[in-house]
Amino acid sequence: MAGGMVPTPADLLIMAVRSGSKEMSQGVIAQHPEALQGRDTEDGATAVQWASLLGHAELVEWLIEQGAPHDWAVESSGMQPIHWAATRGHTDVIKVLLKRGANHTGAWSLLTAHAREAV
Repeated sequence: MAGGMVPTPADLLIMAVRSGSKEMSQGVIAQHPEALQGRDTEDGATAVQWASLLGHAELVEWLIEQGAPHDWAVESSGMQPIHWAATRGHTDVIKVLLKRGANHTGAWSLLTAHAREAV
């Protein structure tokens, strides 16, 4: 985050998710439930996208259960959480996202096809 900027609730949630802490994530959501629908201020990524990229399958599932969107694309790249997970080979995350109805078509469908084959 740029120096001097006050973090948004979404930024706080994403910091917790990036650390892999469900407990910290729960604390942020308890105080800022709107953070589930937010994006970070750097590139427009969501908490589910960060959890997917970093391979935090349990956090991905929990965030979706709490109401976080699982198909939103990152504003800067157009990639969805399933694509982020596929780029890192996180098959456990891909399974969670597919189980939850992740979109596996669209501009990144070739990458998603490889992800589906991996699971």
